Amino acid sequence: MITIDVWSDFSCPHCVIGLARLWKLLGELGEGDVKPVMHAFELLPDAPENPEGTAADGFARKCYLSHDDAVACMDRLSKVGREEGLTGMDWAGAIPANTRDAHRLFKWAMAHGASCMHGRLMRAYFCSHLNLSSHDVLAGLAEKAGLNRDGALAMLASGAYLKEVLDDEREAGELGIHSVPTFIVNREARFLGSDHFPEMKAWILSYRENG
Repeated sequence: MITIDVWSDFSCPHCVIGLARLWKLLGELGEGDVKPVMHAFELLPDAPENPEGTAADGFARKCYLSHDDAVACMDRLSKVGREEGLTGMDWAGAIPANTRDAHRLFKWAMAHGASCMHGRLMRAYFCSHLNLSSHDVLAGLAEKAGLNRDGALAMLASGAYLKEVLDDEREAGELGIHSVPTFIVNREARFLGSDHFPEMKAWILSYRENG
């Protein structure tokens, strides 16, 4: 089995593009011997639960751009996401809320067999512009994935899966991971960003051939 450890955040536009490309790569590789393992990473760990304004407002302030220029810049990346299959991606209009509880929900969902939750959370952020710090929003997404809404709310109200999220982030620090997406294949080959899948494919094919 070949393992691809992936560090990403639900509010990261390069992550959603990179993961779309990873799923395509897995389809090309076939055989089912490549397993992605998702790890939590918070781009903005100090982000508020109920931020004012949109992602475009924050991007404009960070990059010293006008609002219109920020939206235009973000739209170019959203267009790439839509081309990769994320219909309706609109990064500029997203709510840049804290994502820690979303990572906790994903860990819980995985423990209940709902691996689809990762994609649902990213679509909720980039396409539906939902607040991923809202427990009601997160429980609703869990319910749509076939999980128990009350169970999700109870988990979110507790400290469950916080340790697992923080462990992922501590490991990222130990590995020198400071930006996402980061992909590490078999704990040997590291690929940073969303543009290195031909190189990743070549590495995996060589590993298959040479062991």
